[in-house]
Amino acid sequence: MKAMAQERNKKFPNFWQAIVVVIVLVFFEILAGTLLEFAGLNFNSGDPRGSAVTVLAAGILLSLLLAYKGLNYRQLFNPGGQEPGLTVSPILPALLILCFGQFILTWELSNLVFRLLPMSDGQASSMTELLSGGLVSFVTLCLIAPFIEEMLFRGVFLRGFLNNYSPLLAIALSSVVFGLAHYYLNHIIVATAIGFVLGWLYYTTRSLWPSIIAHAIQNGTSLLSVEMAPESMSEPDPVLFPVTSVPAVLFGIAALVYGFRQIRSISNRAPPIA
Repeated sequence: MKAMAQERNKKFPNFWQAIVVVIVLVFFEILAGTLLEFAGLNFNSGDPRGSAVTVLAAGILLSLLLAYKGLNYRQLFNPGGQEPGLTVSPILPALLILCFGQFILTWELSNLVFRLLPMSDGQASSMTELLSGGLVSFVTLCLIAPFIEEMLFRGVFLRGFLNNYSPLLAIALSSVVFGLAHYYLNHIIVATAIGFVLGWLYYTTRSLWPSIIAHAIQNGTSLLSVEMAPESMSEPDPVLFPVTSVPAVLFGIAALVYGFRQIRSISNRAPPIA
């Protein structure tokens, strides 16, 4: 059997290098958008079809990063070296419970954040367009975004951070970078919280697949919620916040903690991240 290539530049990136990489990604997105515009494809802000720009930019950037680190996609997705099915199937029930708790807490956090920091008309319009594209929105938010974002923020950034910092600090810093990549302050706060859970999943399971699944479920449930209650985009939920949210928050915490504990107990048998 052919030996797996050894990773190079294991300590790349650190936190500040990751910030630079995000800036480079924005530059690549602008460049890709300009090239597509010259080709006659012009997408408005929030148009889910604009994911073509992100895919093109992120694809180029990820290829460069993987080449620099000497990683292939198998190593990127399974840094512990185990088969995906052997990682995901034992933890799937606990992962679903964790995702349920995460969604409840994210919904409540969003209500609080967007009440304190309301979206501007332009931001609300872009978000509405992004979430109301039907099948295109589903593909963009539930398939494309989870893969690309997890490959970059957990697969590359957190992998490097774990070789520079303690696990807790590495996960925290990677979630901050993930949050900052969402531009708007209200989205940064929510995305940072979500990023911490996704980073913990990656570190605990030694695999990118659980965080991809959790990311896809988070986006999918958010998309479904907005489809069922479109007014929630412009006005925080008056029922769940602030008083009657307490039972929901407690239930969400219980589900999240139970999922964490079950996944950790099962994943202790997994090999360390290479």
